[in-house]
Amino acid sequence: MTEIKGIFAASMSILDKNLTLDLNKTKFDKLNIGPVLFYEHMYYYKEIKIGVKFSVTVEIDGYSEDGKFFKLFQNFYNQKGEHLAHLDLAFGIMDTVKRKLTLMPEDSFNLFKGLSRSNQTPAAEINANIKIKNATPSL
Repeated sequence: MTEIKGIFAASMSILDKNLTLDLNKTKFDKLNIGPVLFYEHMYYYKEIKIGVKFSVTVEIDGYSEDGKFFKLFQNFYNQKGEHLAHLDLAFGIMDTVKRKLTLMPEDSFNLFKGLSRSNQTPAAEINANIKIKNATPSL
């Protein structure tokens, strides 16, 4: 079970049980980058009480080919395996000096592309002008 100190922290560090993107505050500060959250929609199915241990699964729902925009799903489960909540979020990486969107570091982006993918819609949009690449592999 995982203790989560923040939803976005979970997104950036617990994308896979055995793999992290190594995008933490230290690396963000060193590269003058940081996450920017475009939206998050949280759906609660059962109460998550303080002190209750839970696990989080993360799936990629989509990303832009240039590595600037990302869409994830997170699912929260208690120790009995009951589905507690679902989080749908879209985020990007921002240059903290220029105050503009930038690319995720290439090594992290390559790892990101290889992680678990959702079985949701074939394409997603963050807004009317930004198309997100389908994360589902084509057959």
